[in-house]
Amino acid sequence: MAAFPKVFAGVVLATMTATPAHARHQDLRALDRFAQSIVQQATPLAFAVVVVRGDSVLHLAGYGLRNREQRLPVTPQSSFYIASSTKSFTALTASLLAARGIVDLDAPVTRYAPEFRLPLPLDGSRITLRRLLSHRGGFESNPLSFRTAYTGDLIPDSLLAVLGRTAYPVDTAFTYTNTAYIIAARILERATGARWQELVGREVLNPLGLRRTTAVPSMATGWELVEGYGPGPDGFRVVAPKSDHTMHAAGGMLMSAEDAGTWLRSQLADARIGGRQGLRAGVIDSTHRRHAVYSATEDNIRRIGYALGWQVGILDGDTIYHHLGNYPGAFAHVSFMPSHNIGVAVFANTEMPAFGQVTGIIARRAYDLLRGRQEREGIYAAFADSMTHRRDRMAEIFRADFRRRAERPTTPPRGWNAYIGDYDGGDMGSLSIVARGDAGAELRYGQIRSPLDVFNGDTLRVDVPPGRNGRPMPVTFGNDGRVASVTVAGSRFVRRYR
Repeated sequence: MAAFPKVFAGVVLATMTATPAHARHQDLRALDRFAQSIVQQATPLAFAVVVVRGDSVLHLAGYGLRNREQRLPVTPQSSFYIASSTKSFTALTASLLAARGIVDLDAPVTRYAPEFRLPLPLDGSRITLRRLLSHRGGFESNPLSFRTAYTGDLIPDSLLAVLGRTAYPVDTAFTYTNTAYIIAARILERATGARWQELVGREVLNPLGLRRTTAVPSMATGWELVEGYGPGPDGFRVVAPKSDHTMHAAGGMLMSAEDAGTWLRSQLADARIGGRQGLRAGVIDSTHRRHAVYSATEDNIRRIGYALGWQVGILDGDTIYHHLGNYPGAFAHVSFMPSHNIGVAVFANTEMPAFGQVTGIIARRAYDLLRGRQEREGIYAAFADSMTHRRDRMAEIFRADFRRRAERPTTPPRGWNAYIGDYDGGDMGSLSIVARGDAGAELRYGQIRSPLDVFNGDTLRVDVPPGRNGRPMPVTFGNDGRVASVTVAGSRFVRRYR
């Protein structure tokens, strides 16, 4: 009998409610009870679930609150950040453009972007869109990956130039990297003259009628947006949401469970939904062909390769196409099993350890129920029963961490003025440390705003990447007694003297 990984989590208990579940399949009533038992014990966890079979929606429901302060429930129309699950949309957009002859997935990308260059020993002449979209490009760039996801301070026109200075080799057989998708989207932009957000909307979202899915958060005015949670002094706190600047083609979309149901139905039926062919026939199916072969296990799925925007795996002997996505305040699971004509999506409002696992467990329960598998019922019951302990344990870990912070000095030995200033990090961009009120300081790095705390002596603690527990920020001092450099996200930033 398979066992789930041992994890723990915890948050402060509060009353939670679930929206009425639309369980149209009798077996999925057990899934609804399972989901409700989890969310009632795991505040502030909230999630939405959709299960489809063929062209039918069997279950569609929201659980918990999308906004705790206003006591607003999650509904099937509530939009969650889906992080890396965005990749399937980017890959399909490229495939649709290729089907119309606008791009060639197997042509060198220099055909569309002559300025594309990679530093030696990399060979950029072999790079195609298909290789990028199947993670076989063979390169990575830390500045591109980090800045597009967290700081949002890279303009599209600078992406290829930064890549040309910072790329380094990785395995060409398969190396999962956001950079490949970011560059693929830039190639599409150069080929079409349109931004990738516009392309995804025009090629995929609008034709499929996905009305609560977007790659542009500022356009989601009036939507039911779900607040995300990370560690906080009371066990958890709301994390800053994604902005337009930090949405990218490798992880940059908001989506509702209702729309996810339509998306899954389109995957199972090659975009034929409700008797209507929503997209060009054959294109969706083409994105399911495996191009990279590798072996790994995640969410109890034995992965065997990567197609275009989809992981290919085996679950209990059945092939399952899936993509997960996680980011501070979000965890997404999107999958479908063609042999049984089933698809499942679960979107959650936190990536905290045990809560991130919830999406996969709920999805697997749905697959088990619809395939008549009962051997894991005891595991599911034990998992639901453990949620209170998981919640309390993690909450205490976070509270203890914040108590330790509160006991540290509020001012570093040399005072905050020694840190105030602007710092350059080359291709990692620039950041500033500014005074914060009457005492203290704040780091500003693109879209990031992080208060600085004393960690140990002159070493400070900074929340970069944001929404997690934070990490030490080492510094060096110059002869004038002021900070000469700081190290943030593993990169050194040098003071800019005026």
